[in-house]
Amino acid sequence: MPRVAVVAHTGKSFGGGLAELREVLAREGCADPLWYEVAKSRKAPKYARQALTNGAEVIFVWGGDGMVQRCIDAVAGTEAVLAILPAGTANLLAANLHVPADLAGAVRVGLHGDRRGLDTRIGERRAFRGHGRRRIRCQHDQAGRQQPRAWPMTRIATAIARANRTAGSQAARTGCLTAAPR
Repeated sequence: MPRVAVVAHTGKSFGGGLAELREVLAREGCADPLWYEVAKSRKAPKYARQALTNGAEVIFVWGGDGMVQRCIDAVAGTEAVLAILPAGTANLLAANLHVPADLAGAVRVGLHGDRRGLDTRIGERRAFRGHGRRRIRCQHDQAGRQQPRAWPMTRIATAIARANRTAGSQAARTGCLTAAPR
């Protein structure tokens, strides 16, 4: 069994909550996963990187599209597998990967589902985001310099849907996600 970590947004709900997640993981043989809880998704990358440092091979992300994107940013380029537990509102990437909408099913996909490479792009050191509004947001480091960030969830989900319809992709593989078999 791979070393498992959970990075969970405490403000999000899915199934029977985090207590049920612990039970489901234990039934699947992961009785003692690395466990990190955050109140804001902007704090998730720190814990995703910490999970990698502590040997996690599969990182379950409990949250919405924003939380998942932040964790993708943190683990891109590593051998870690990101497993989505869709606890957000839209869950675009999880839907495009056919991650089940029930907790036990999502955990099974995370542990035993197909592994798929994820293409990410850096766009002029800026990520384009929007929820019905046009705006540009940049990620900055502590010194105020702009930092690269992967494309936002809506574009990643669209790219995955397109890749599912075509043969191959020209972007560099920079990460791995779990997905339900097609």
